[in-house]
Amino acid sequence: MNCHDHLYAWGDPAHRPVADAIRQAGIRLIQSLDTAGLTSPYGDTLEWWKCLIGMLAAPQALSSRLRHLAKAMRDIFPGLYEKRRLAMINQSDRVASVSPAAVRSIGKYASSLGYPGIAAKTILVPHPVPPVMTFHEGLKENVVFAVGRWEQSDAAQKDPDLLLTVLKLFLTSHPDWKAEIVGR
Repeated sequence: MNCHDHLYAWGDPAHRPVADAIRQAGIRLIQSLDTAGLTSPYGDTLEWWKCLIGMLAAPQALSSRLRHLAKAMRDIFPGLYEKRRLAMINQSDRVASVSPAAVRSIGKYASSLGYPGIAAKTILVPHPVPPVMTFHEGLKENVVFAVGRWEQSDAAQKDPDLLLTVLKLFLTSHPDWKAEIVGR
């Protein structure tokens, strides 16, 4: 796999013309779904509800809350979006996802909406780890790193308040450790 045969479009039907052009050019198409587990009421109903409740419970602007509700309505009626999304994903020779749980979730979701072939072509391709991040012999520091977007607009996904609560509990009981939070 190389950068010339990947399409990072998250299955968004708006990018279908790009996928069609790639296919018409005879180029192998691997669509990457950068997701920890594509939540859909048709893939993992309990996880979908937990995710929706968490998103709605997070402090956010009314416009964000309304956007989450609109997406939930779109999820419940697959003909509005999900079937077009699956048709887009189905254009791929392979579908790459970043975790074993996500691979299973995508397969279940696709099969439940009439696209069982997607499950067979979904493969695990974890995010690459640059060589600078590999462990070299020697002592390691006791450090917890939290990397992410910590802006209010991402609070429902990243939950900075929960992060701080957990770090406080952990660091209180592990005084030989420290924590570093990286990101906006």
